Amino acid sequence: MPTRFAFTVPVLLLALSASPVRAASFQGVGRLPGGGLFYSQAQDVAPGPMVVGGSTLSDNTNAPFLFTPAGGIVEVGPFGENMYLKAANGISADGGVIVGQVSTDFIQSLRPFVWTPAHGPIVLSGFPGNTGAAAALAVSADGRTVVGYSDLNISLTNAKAEAFRWSARDGMARLGDFPGGYFYSSATAVSGDGSVIVGSSSGALGLQAFRWTRLGGLAGLGWLTEVEFRNSEAFGVSEDGSTVVGASNSPSGREAFVWTAASGMTGLGDFPGPWGGFSSEAHAASGDGAIIVGWGSTQNGTEAFIWSAASGMRLLADVLINDYGLDLAGWTLASADAITADGLTIAGDGINPSGQIEGWVATLDPPVARGVRP
Repeated sequence: MPTRFAFTVPVLLLALSASPVRAASFQGVGRLPGGGLFYSQAQDVAPGPMVVGGSTLSDNTNAPFLFTPAGGIVEVGPFGENMYLKAANGISADGGVIVGQVSTDFIQSLRPFVWTPAHGPIVLSGFPGNTGAAAALAVSADGRTVVGYSDLNISLTNAKAEAFRWSARDGMARLGDFPGGYFYSSATAVSGDGSVIVGSSSGALGLQAFRWTRLGGLAGLGWLTEVEFRNSEAFGVSEDGSTVVGASNSPSGREAFVWTAASGMTGLGDFPGPWGGFSSEAHAASGDGAIIVGWGSTQNGTEAFIWSAASGMRLLADVLINDYGLDLAGWTLASADAITADGLTIAGDGINPSGQIEGWVATLDPPVARGVRP
């Protein structure tokens, strides 16, 4: 595969110097240039807004992208030859660090990467003896801590993968696993300063969401209901590390949750209706945990939600249309996957007016201008 140089340092610097968008807006991120299948998915967002994710290229392989309203969608790179690009999963608050995964031999050789404007992409090796896949799934707001998972040596009995944290100073560090069951853990999100990491791990009682700190190690967050087959996963954490969000088995089905030390795990519900069963997931929280985004089941399959203690779970599309007067004609917002610390910028993926899967980004008016939050 030829090396691509679509994303250069001047492009990023232009993106970082763009003035923040303050008026409410909504737009699709598009796709990377070229023919082939139209596809893009937004994975994370930083103020600006700056959105990262994955998009198809002309040969229908996936590549990491950065999107800004001023610069449009551009490819993150350059990567060397024989790199089958995959996706960007996280971006630091200033846009100076982007993380994700790239493969040298399709999925079997998936590797984490860390991109900076000074050094370009640095491909990490995963744990020693790893012969399978590894990926960077998130980066702290300060850009210093990267988290994800790495497969373990396939010769190990009953071993799958293990969560990691990585920094330029300390290198790759293992986070462990709950005792019992098969060996598996994955870190999916990290607080602003890197001190709190969340994800999920298997154990004797089933898959369980965890919150990791340097002093406390892995701490299980439990489940919304304790049944024979228990399953909970943490997908997001507030910038201050106090609030964890994800999904768990519940008496009704799979349900989005919010967790705090004071209240424990609380279900967020699902959209009402007879379609598709009861199913929802929370993917991200604002800096103080007051606003949560994710998806719930509707007659359209899944649709993005926005949640606050005051308003409960609301369709994000309804909020953007009715509260902010935005035009979403033809769009179905399938999932909201990321939100900035101030709660004013949300990114996710959906079905565009042409019926294609496309990432999107929405910016909201500052609360001071409206008097209320959603």
